[in-house]
Amino acid sequence: RLLSQALANYLKKTKKTENGIIVAHDVRFLSGDFAKAAADVIASNDISVYFPDRPTPTPVVSFTIKDKKLQGGIIISASHNPPEYNGFKFSSEYGGPSPKEVTKQIEQELSKLSLKSIKIDEKKAEEKIRSFNPVPAYLRQLEKVLNVKMMKRHKIKIALDCMNGIVTGYLDRFLQQLDYKLEVINQEDDPLFAGRVPDPRPDNLKELIAKVKTG
Repeated sequence: RLLSQALANYLKKTKKTENGIIVAHDVRFLSGDFAKAAADVIASNDISVYFPDRPTPTPVVSFTIKDKKLQGGIIISASHNPPEYNGFKFSSEYGGPSPKEVTKQIEQELSKLSLKSIKIDEKKAEEKIRSFNPVPAYLRQLEKVLNVKMMKRHKIKIALDCMNGIVTGYLDRFLQQLDYKLEVINQEDDPLFAGRVPDPRPDNLKELIAKVKTG
């Protein structure tokens, strides 16, 4: 909440509040709760928040920032790090990670705050937080940048390992649209990633490797 307030102060000082920001999260333990806490603070500062209705990969956050012309995005995620990690990432209005000078300004705002600085306005939070489904617009974008017509001509078999993470509902859905023979494994959300680190190294993909070789 303190970090979210520091970010809100930065956005207001730099007059980057007009179209709001996106606040998203992955499947890690309590990521959704942390994202909602961040969204409540941002919205209480009279800044609109687009809040995906499901766990959201960082590239989808980046696309949404550009697509909706937002001022940036928060994602609660720790990428490929072990399950016990989590993080607060801020992407700037161009969709990529914020530059060091922006991070520095947010840190300066943070150093001025205490917990007493945080005031949640429940009415504003209700008005300013907009839930939405990010999947359709992102899949339409994939269809624009990839040669889908050519891809559909090749009827191939694919095994997809979602690694119990954030790709579920995105890549599997896109591949299904191509009418490929698709076998999906490990698509259930799991904050512990079924005991693996969510990093597609060979030692984390033994089940997928075996499936590709036999199927």
